[in-house]
Amino acid sequence: MAQMKVVCAVVTWRSSNARGNRAFSGDIIDVGAAEAKRLRKIGAAVDYKTAAVPVQTPASGEGADADVQMPDANAADPVANPDGVDLSEAGAGVVERPLQSAPKATWVAYAMSRGIDKAEAESLSRPELIARLTADE
Repeated sequence: MAQMKVVCAVVTWRSSNARGNRAFSGDIIDVGAAEAKRLRKIGAAVDYKTAAVPVQTPASGEGADADVQMPDANAADPVANPDGVDLSEAGAGVVERPLQSAPKATWVAYAMSRGIDKAEAESLSRPELIARLTADE
């Protein structure tokens, strides 16, 4: 039996007792040699013991955490702002008119680029914001 780490979203395989199995990304699975070869070939899993694991090594003359990169605390929150739209003051230039079906955050950014205050734009519903911004077109 070979231990494999699943690297795709989901993988299915048959075990020696002809039972179907399913595993998800990051799972460690035990499979026979033929199945391990198949999973390697299609890129669904890698050998568990040789799977790439990031190694921390101290930089010369610095502490052990010198190579560790922490996420930027000021980066856009993908949950709160899934479009990654710049919602900071008045935008950074011309923002293209969004599609009618675009989320409110995109319309708020567009409104800010057109000179509407951020607080005012966020206080309007999406349909009200769209109506206000498209009235002069």
